[in-house]
Amino acid sequence: MRLSLALRRGFWCIAGIASLRIGLAAFAGRLGEAGIASAMRGYTRGPEGFLPSLLGAVSEAPTSLSSVSSTLGAAILLGAVANIITVGGVLAHLRTPGSIGAFVNNAIRWAPAMLTSTIWVTLLRLLIIAVCAILDAAIGTPKAILVGALLWALTMPVHDHARAMIIEGRVTHRYGPRALKAAIVQSPRRLRSVAFSAGAWLGTIACSLGAGAVGFAFAESSASAWAIRGLGLLAVALTVLRLSIAVEED
Repeated sequence: MRLSLALRRGFWCIAGIASLRIGLAAFAGRLGEAGIASAMRGYTRGPEGFLPSLLGAVSEAPTSLSSVSSTLGAAILLGAVANIITVGGVLAHLRTPGSIGAFVNNAIRWAPAMLTSTIWVTLLRLLIIAVCAILDAAIGTPKAILVGALLWALTMPVHDHARAMIIEGRVTHRYGPRALKAAIVQSPRRLRSVAFSAGAWLGTIACSLGAGAVGFAFAESSASAWAIRGLGLLAVALTVLRLSIAVEED
């Protein structure tokens, strides 16, 4: 799939998922404020905004840090749930564009298969962690971490291709590990697509880390919130383009 076609088909996916994630982040932030307010009687958000008020509250009362940790955990969990729910709709839309109703229908229809696929790839990643723990003693920690990061990045295009095959109906048992096995076997024949997809995933990680760095380094600036949203939008765009690479091969 050409880049222009992927952007054209994926534009509404990018806009919709970015809006969903911004909404979930705001919801998680409200949960964090509620937790801090219960831990610190009389806490209110200051005129400088959410993040500066949050950092100020934590510095004044370190015990409220547990509420912040809970907020981060809730945000990560909500993001993971949103990804599992929407990825089936995105893949189906990239393959055959349709209406918003069709997107929602495909997202709900394929959510169970996307969940089980995520479970299988999680087991694969746990195996990678175990291998790296063994390599740590043999080649040293820095090299073991590098090998682990490389293998972990390669699981992203493999998982994308497996999910695309499930949507296409190219596997008989959509809830089993067969699609993931087939994607692993086919990876050597798709090296360029695998490399581009892994690079796009690393780009989303860089956007996430950049958003966190901007939030903490420039918390006092009113422009930081827009910079964080911009990086979040870029991360979503890279995710949709990464999925379009998996569709391209089918």
